[in-house]
Amino acid sequence: MQMTPCDTLTLDNRDTSCQPTCLLWSETINLVALVVENQSFAGLKHRRTVLFVDNRAFLIHDEAIGGDAGSVRVHFQFAPCKAEMRGLVARTCYDAGANLLAKTFALGKEVALEQEEGWISYTIDRPAR
Repeated sequence: MQMTPCDTLTLDNRDTSCQPTCLLWSETINLVALVVENQSFAGLKHRRTVLFVDNRAFLIHDEAIGGDAGSVRVHFQFAPCKAEMRGLVARTCYDAGANLLAKTFALGKEVALEQEEGWISYTIDRPAR
């Protein structure tokens, strides 16, 4: 499956429609907030909230909203590096500089964390090759 920028959330590994709408952009001294929605499928919407807290940490919250049934998956691409997966947590393991930690919360549903092949694109708005 070739990922595109809108394939962060997939349903039964199907490509999504990519027509995002910005719902919120807000900046204060200690917080930048962005909320974007994408009607990925007729019955499933993907909402992503990104918070940049105290100029030092990002918090990303993904929501799948709607009644479409199937396997809903959220995909995160790490830069090529050593990474560690444990339980519902994946993180990069750089010796110096910033690391990324992705943690999933089950919220009463069956959830699994799996490693899969990733792609990297060095050109904005173009799929990886």
